[in-house]
Amino acid sequence: MTKKRNRFGIGPLWAIIAICYSVIAIYLNRLLLYNKSIPFLSVSILHTIGIFLIVAGLLLFIKSIILFNKAYNSKVLLTKGMYGIIRHPLYASITILIVPGCVLLLNKFMGLTVPIIMYITFRLLIGKEEKLLINNFGEEYLKYKKNVNAMFPKTRFRTLIDK
Repeated sequence: MTKKRNRFGIGPLWAIIAICYSVIAIYLNRLLLYNKSIPFLSVSILHTIGIFLIVAGLLLFIKSIILFNKAYNSKVLLTKGMYGIIRHPLYASITILIVPGCVLLLNKFMGLTVPIIMYITFRLLIGKEEKLLINNFGEEYLKYKKNVNAMFPKTRFRTLIDK
């Protein structure tokens, strides 16, 4: 008997942990670092990069949600589009693009640790979600998992190493 997939997967727990850590990081930045800003780029460059990351992340997130909803409702494994490049583009868009973009806009040094903690939390929690996907899609998901990385696209160099 296969367990019913949850539309939100690990998302709610992952988001709660990320938000709690973000609040702690902002507080620590204020308390320990006296609101220390990111030291290696000018504010205008940080803001420009931040806006670019947020816009790119939102576009990826919205497109991924549209594709995910179609596939979820039809009960098929989604392996095309950005899901052919990374298995979890919703989590990736937030962790790699949107949150770092926000950190650059806020210009808080401790904020740089937030995406790192989000990624670590993702790696710790994603196994539960992937077990359900294996239960639902079996060998098809195992093959997909073998060929497509969870959050970072395979690079040509990495593909050559994996062969």
